[in-house]
Amino acid sequence: MVGREDAVMVSPLHSSPWRMDLRGAGPGAFPHSYRVFLRRRDRWDPHHLGVMALPMVLSVLFAGLGSVLEHEAPGAREPIPHQSYCCGGGAATAAPLGDDALPSRIETFTAFRVVYSRQESRALEVARVLEALSPDLDDSNGRRLGMLLTDLSSHYGYDPALIVAVIMTESSFDPSSRSHRGAVGLMQLLPNTAESLAEETHRPWSGEHALLDPTFNISLGVRYLAKLHKRFGSLELALAAYNYGPSRVEEILRRGSPVPMDYTQRVLDHYQEVRRVEDSVRL
Repeated sequence: MVGREDAVMVSPLHSSPWRMDLRGAGPGAFPHSYRVFLRRRDRWDPHHLGVMALPMVLSVLFAGLGSVLEHEAPGAREPIPHQSYCCGGGAATAAPLGDDALPSRIETFTAFRVVYSRQESRALEVARVLEALSPDLDDSNGRRLGMLLTDLSSHYGYDPALIVAVIMTESSFDPSSRSHRGAVGLMQLLPNTAESLAEETHRPWSGEHALLDPTFNISLGVRYLAKLHKRFGSLELALAAYNYGPSRVEEILRRGSPVPMDYTQRVLDHYQEVRRVEDSVRL
């Protein structure tokens, strides 16, 4: 068997009776281009090709896996029930179309269907609930708070309607509300409690006036409720501690006395009210 160092590819033009035996010839006997071909041929290794192609193959596999996970994720983009709208002439004019209603004249319209993710559609529903319960809330702030409540609910495992019910009970949606005990904002947080919560969540604390910001106030308020829920192991007790204070509730429990549930019941009543409004404005 001829070794690699002895194997020389010779074109058919060299197959003649006067063909010289070039196997023992020196490097200078070959043209430059043919010597380059021989060097590249001798260095060819299929393993090198596999190593070079491996990153490309892995990137394709990971891209396919990412698309599958995104499609199957709870927040995957999927259609939600909604009215059909059309837009034409460069202006987006909402025109709900029913089954019995036909346009009086036919025009050229570009129809579109808005597709929201599950998280986005939930945030829109919460925004509609807030706007229905608080008519003074404008559309932009309603959408912003709707997304905030949806994100916090997803993070802490609460129904957004429950957080809205707590806000209704505490401040009736008045961000500048203050209690006689010094609680401030939508979820009526005491400044010293809010300061410790801000430190836990690595948020800058600029003083009591920071609680007038609805986003800041709600973020700390939901965290406080989640801490109380974990501390007492019951949502009903957590709501009672949110209103009466955790130390007082613990003292009542040590005495073996029943914890007052009037505040908890008010929150739960508001929760049912929010759910009814939510059903009425659902997309």
